[in-house]
Amino acid sequence: ILVSGQGSAELAPDMAMLQLIVTREADTARAALDANSAAMAQVIKALRGEGIAERDIQTNNFSIQPKYVYPPQKPQEESQAPRIVGYTVRNGLAVRVRDLGKLGAVMDQAVTLGVNEGGNILFSTDDPSAAIEQARSAAVTWALVAAGLADLINAAMAAAVGAAADVPQNGLRPPSSG
Repeated sequence: ILVSGQGSAELAPDMAMLQLIVTREADTARAALDANSAAMAQVIKALRGEGIAERDIQTNNFSIQPKYVYPPQKPQEESQAPRIVGYTVRNGLAVRVRDLGKLGAVMDQAVTLGVNEGGNILFSTDDPSAAIEQARSAAVTWALVAAGLADLINAAMAAAVGAAADVPQNGLRPPSSG
């Protein structure tokens, strides 16, 4: 007879992860980059002003892309190559907000200063270890109850119960925030 246990624990989130993106367009790559860099600097300064630590702000997903215009194609004429008419610069920030009471102010300030894409708020917890231990303990308790039931079944069948041979911990992952 094989017995197993399952446990779970719920955990209230204590932080949020945001993805914020500043996008700027201009006639030249340099102008688009300069505008993007200026807006990004203001956003980062504001985040720091809200108490977001430097370690909780990470730039990501930076790109410079040309914008093309495709001339209309006329029948019986040679096709024309597309023309570059400007550039788009995108720069992202992954931000960890550890004080959830500041989340609204952080989002508002970021949008006011130039963030024009993003959000994607993911609530999480900084340290799920207590909840993992609680779930593990519940699983062991459940397994012990199941083992007691196995003993009853074995006794009824006049079979012997052996020692535990394997104690796997499948599916161990941080708990969801509910």
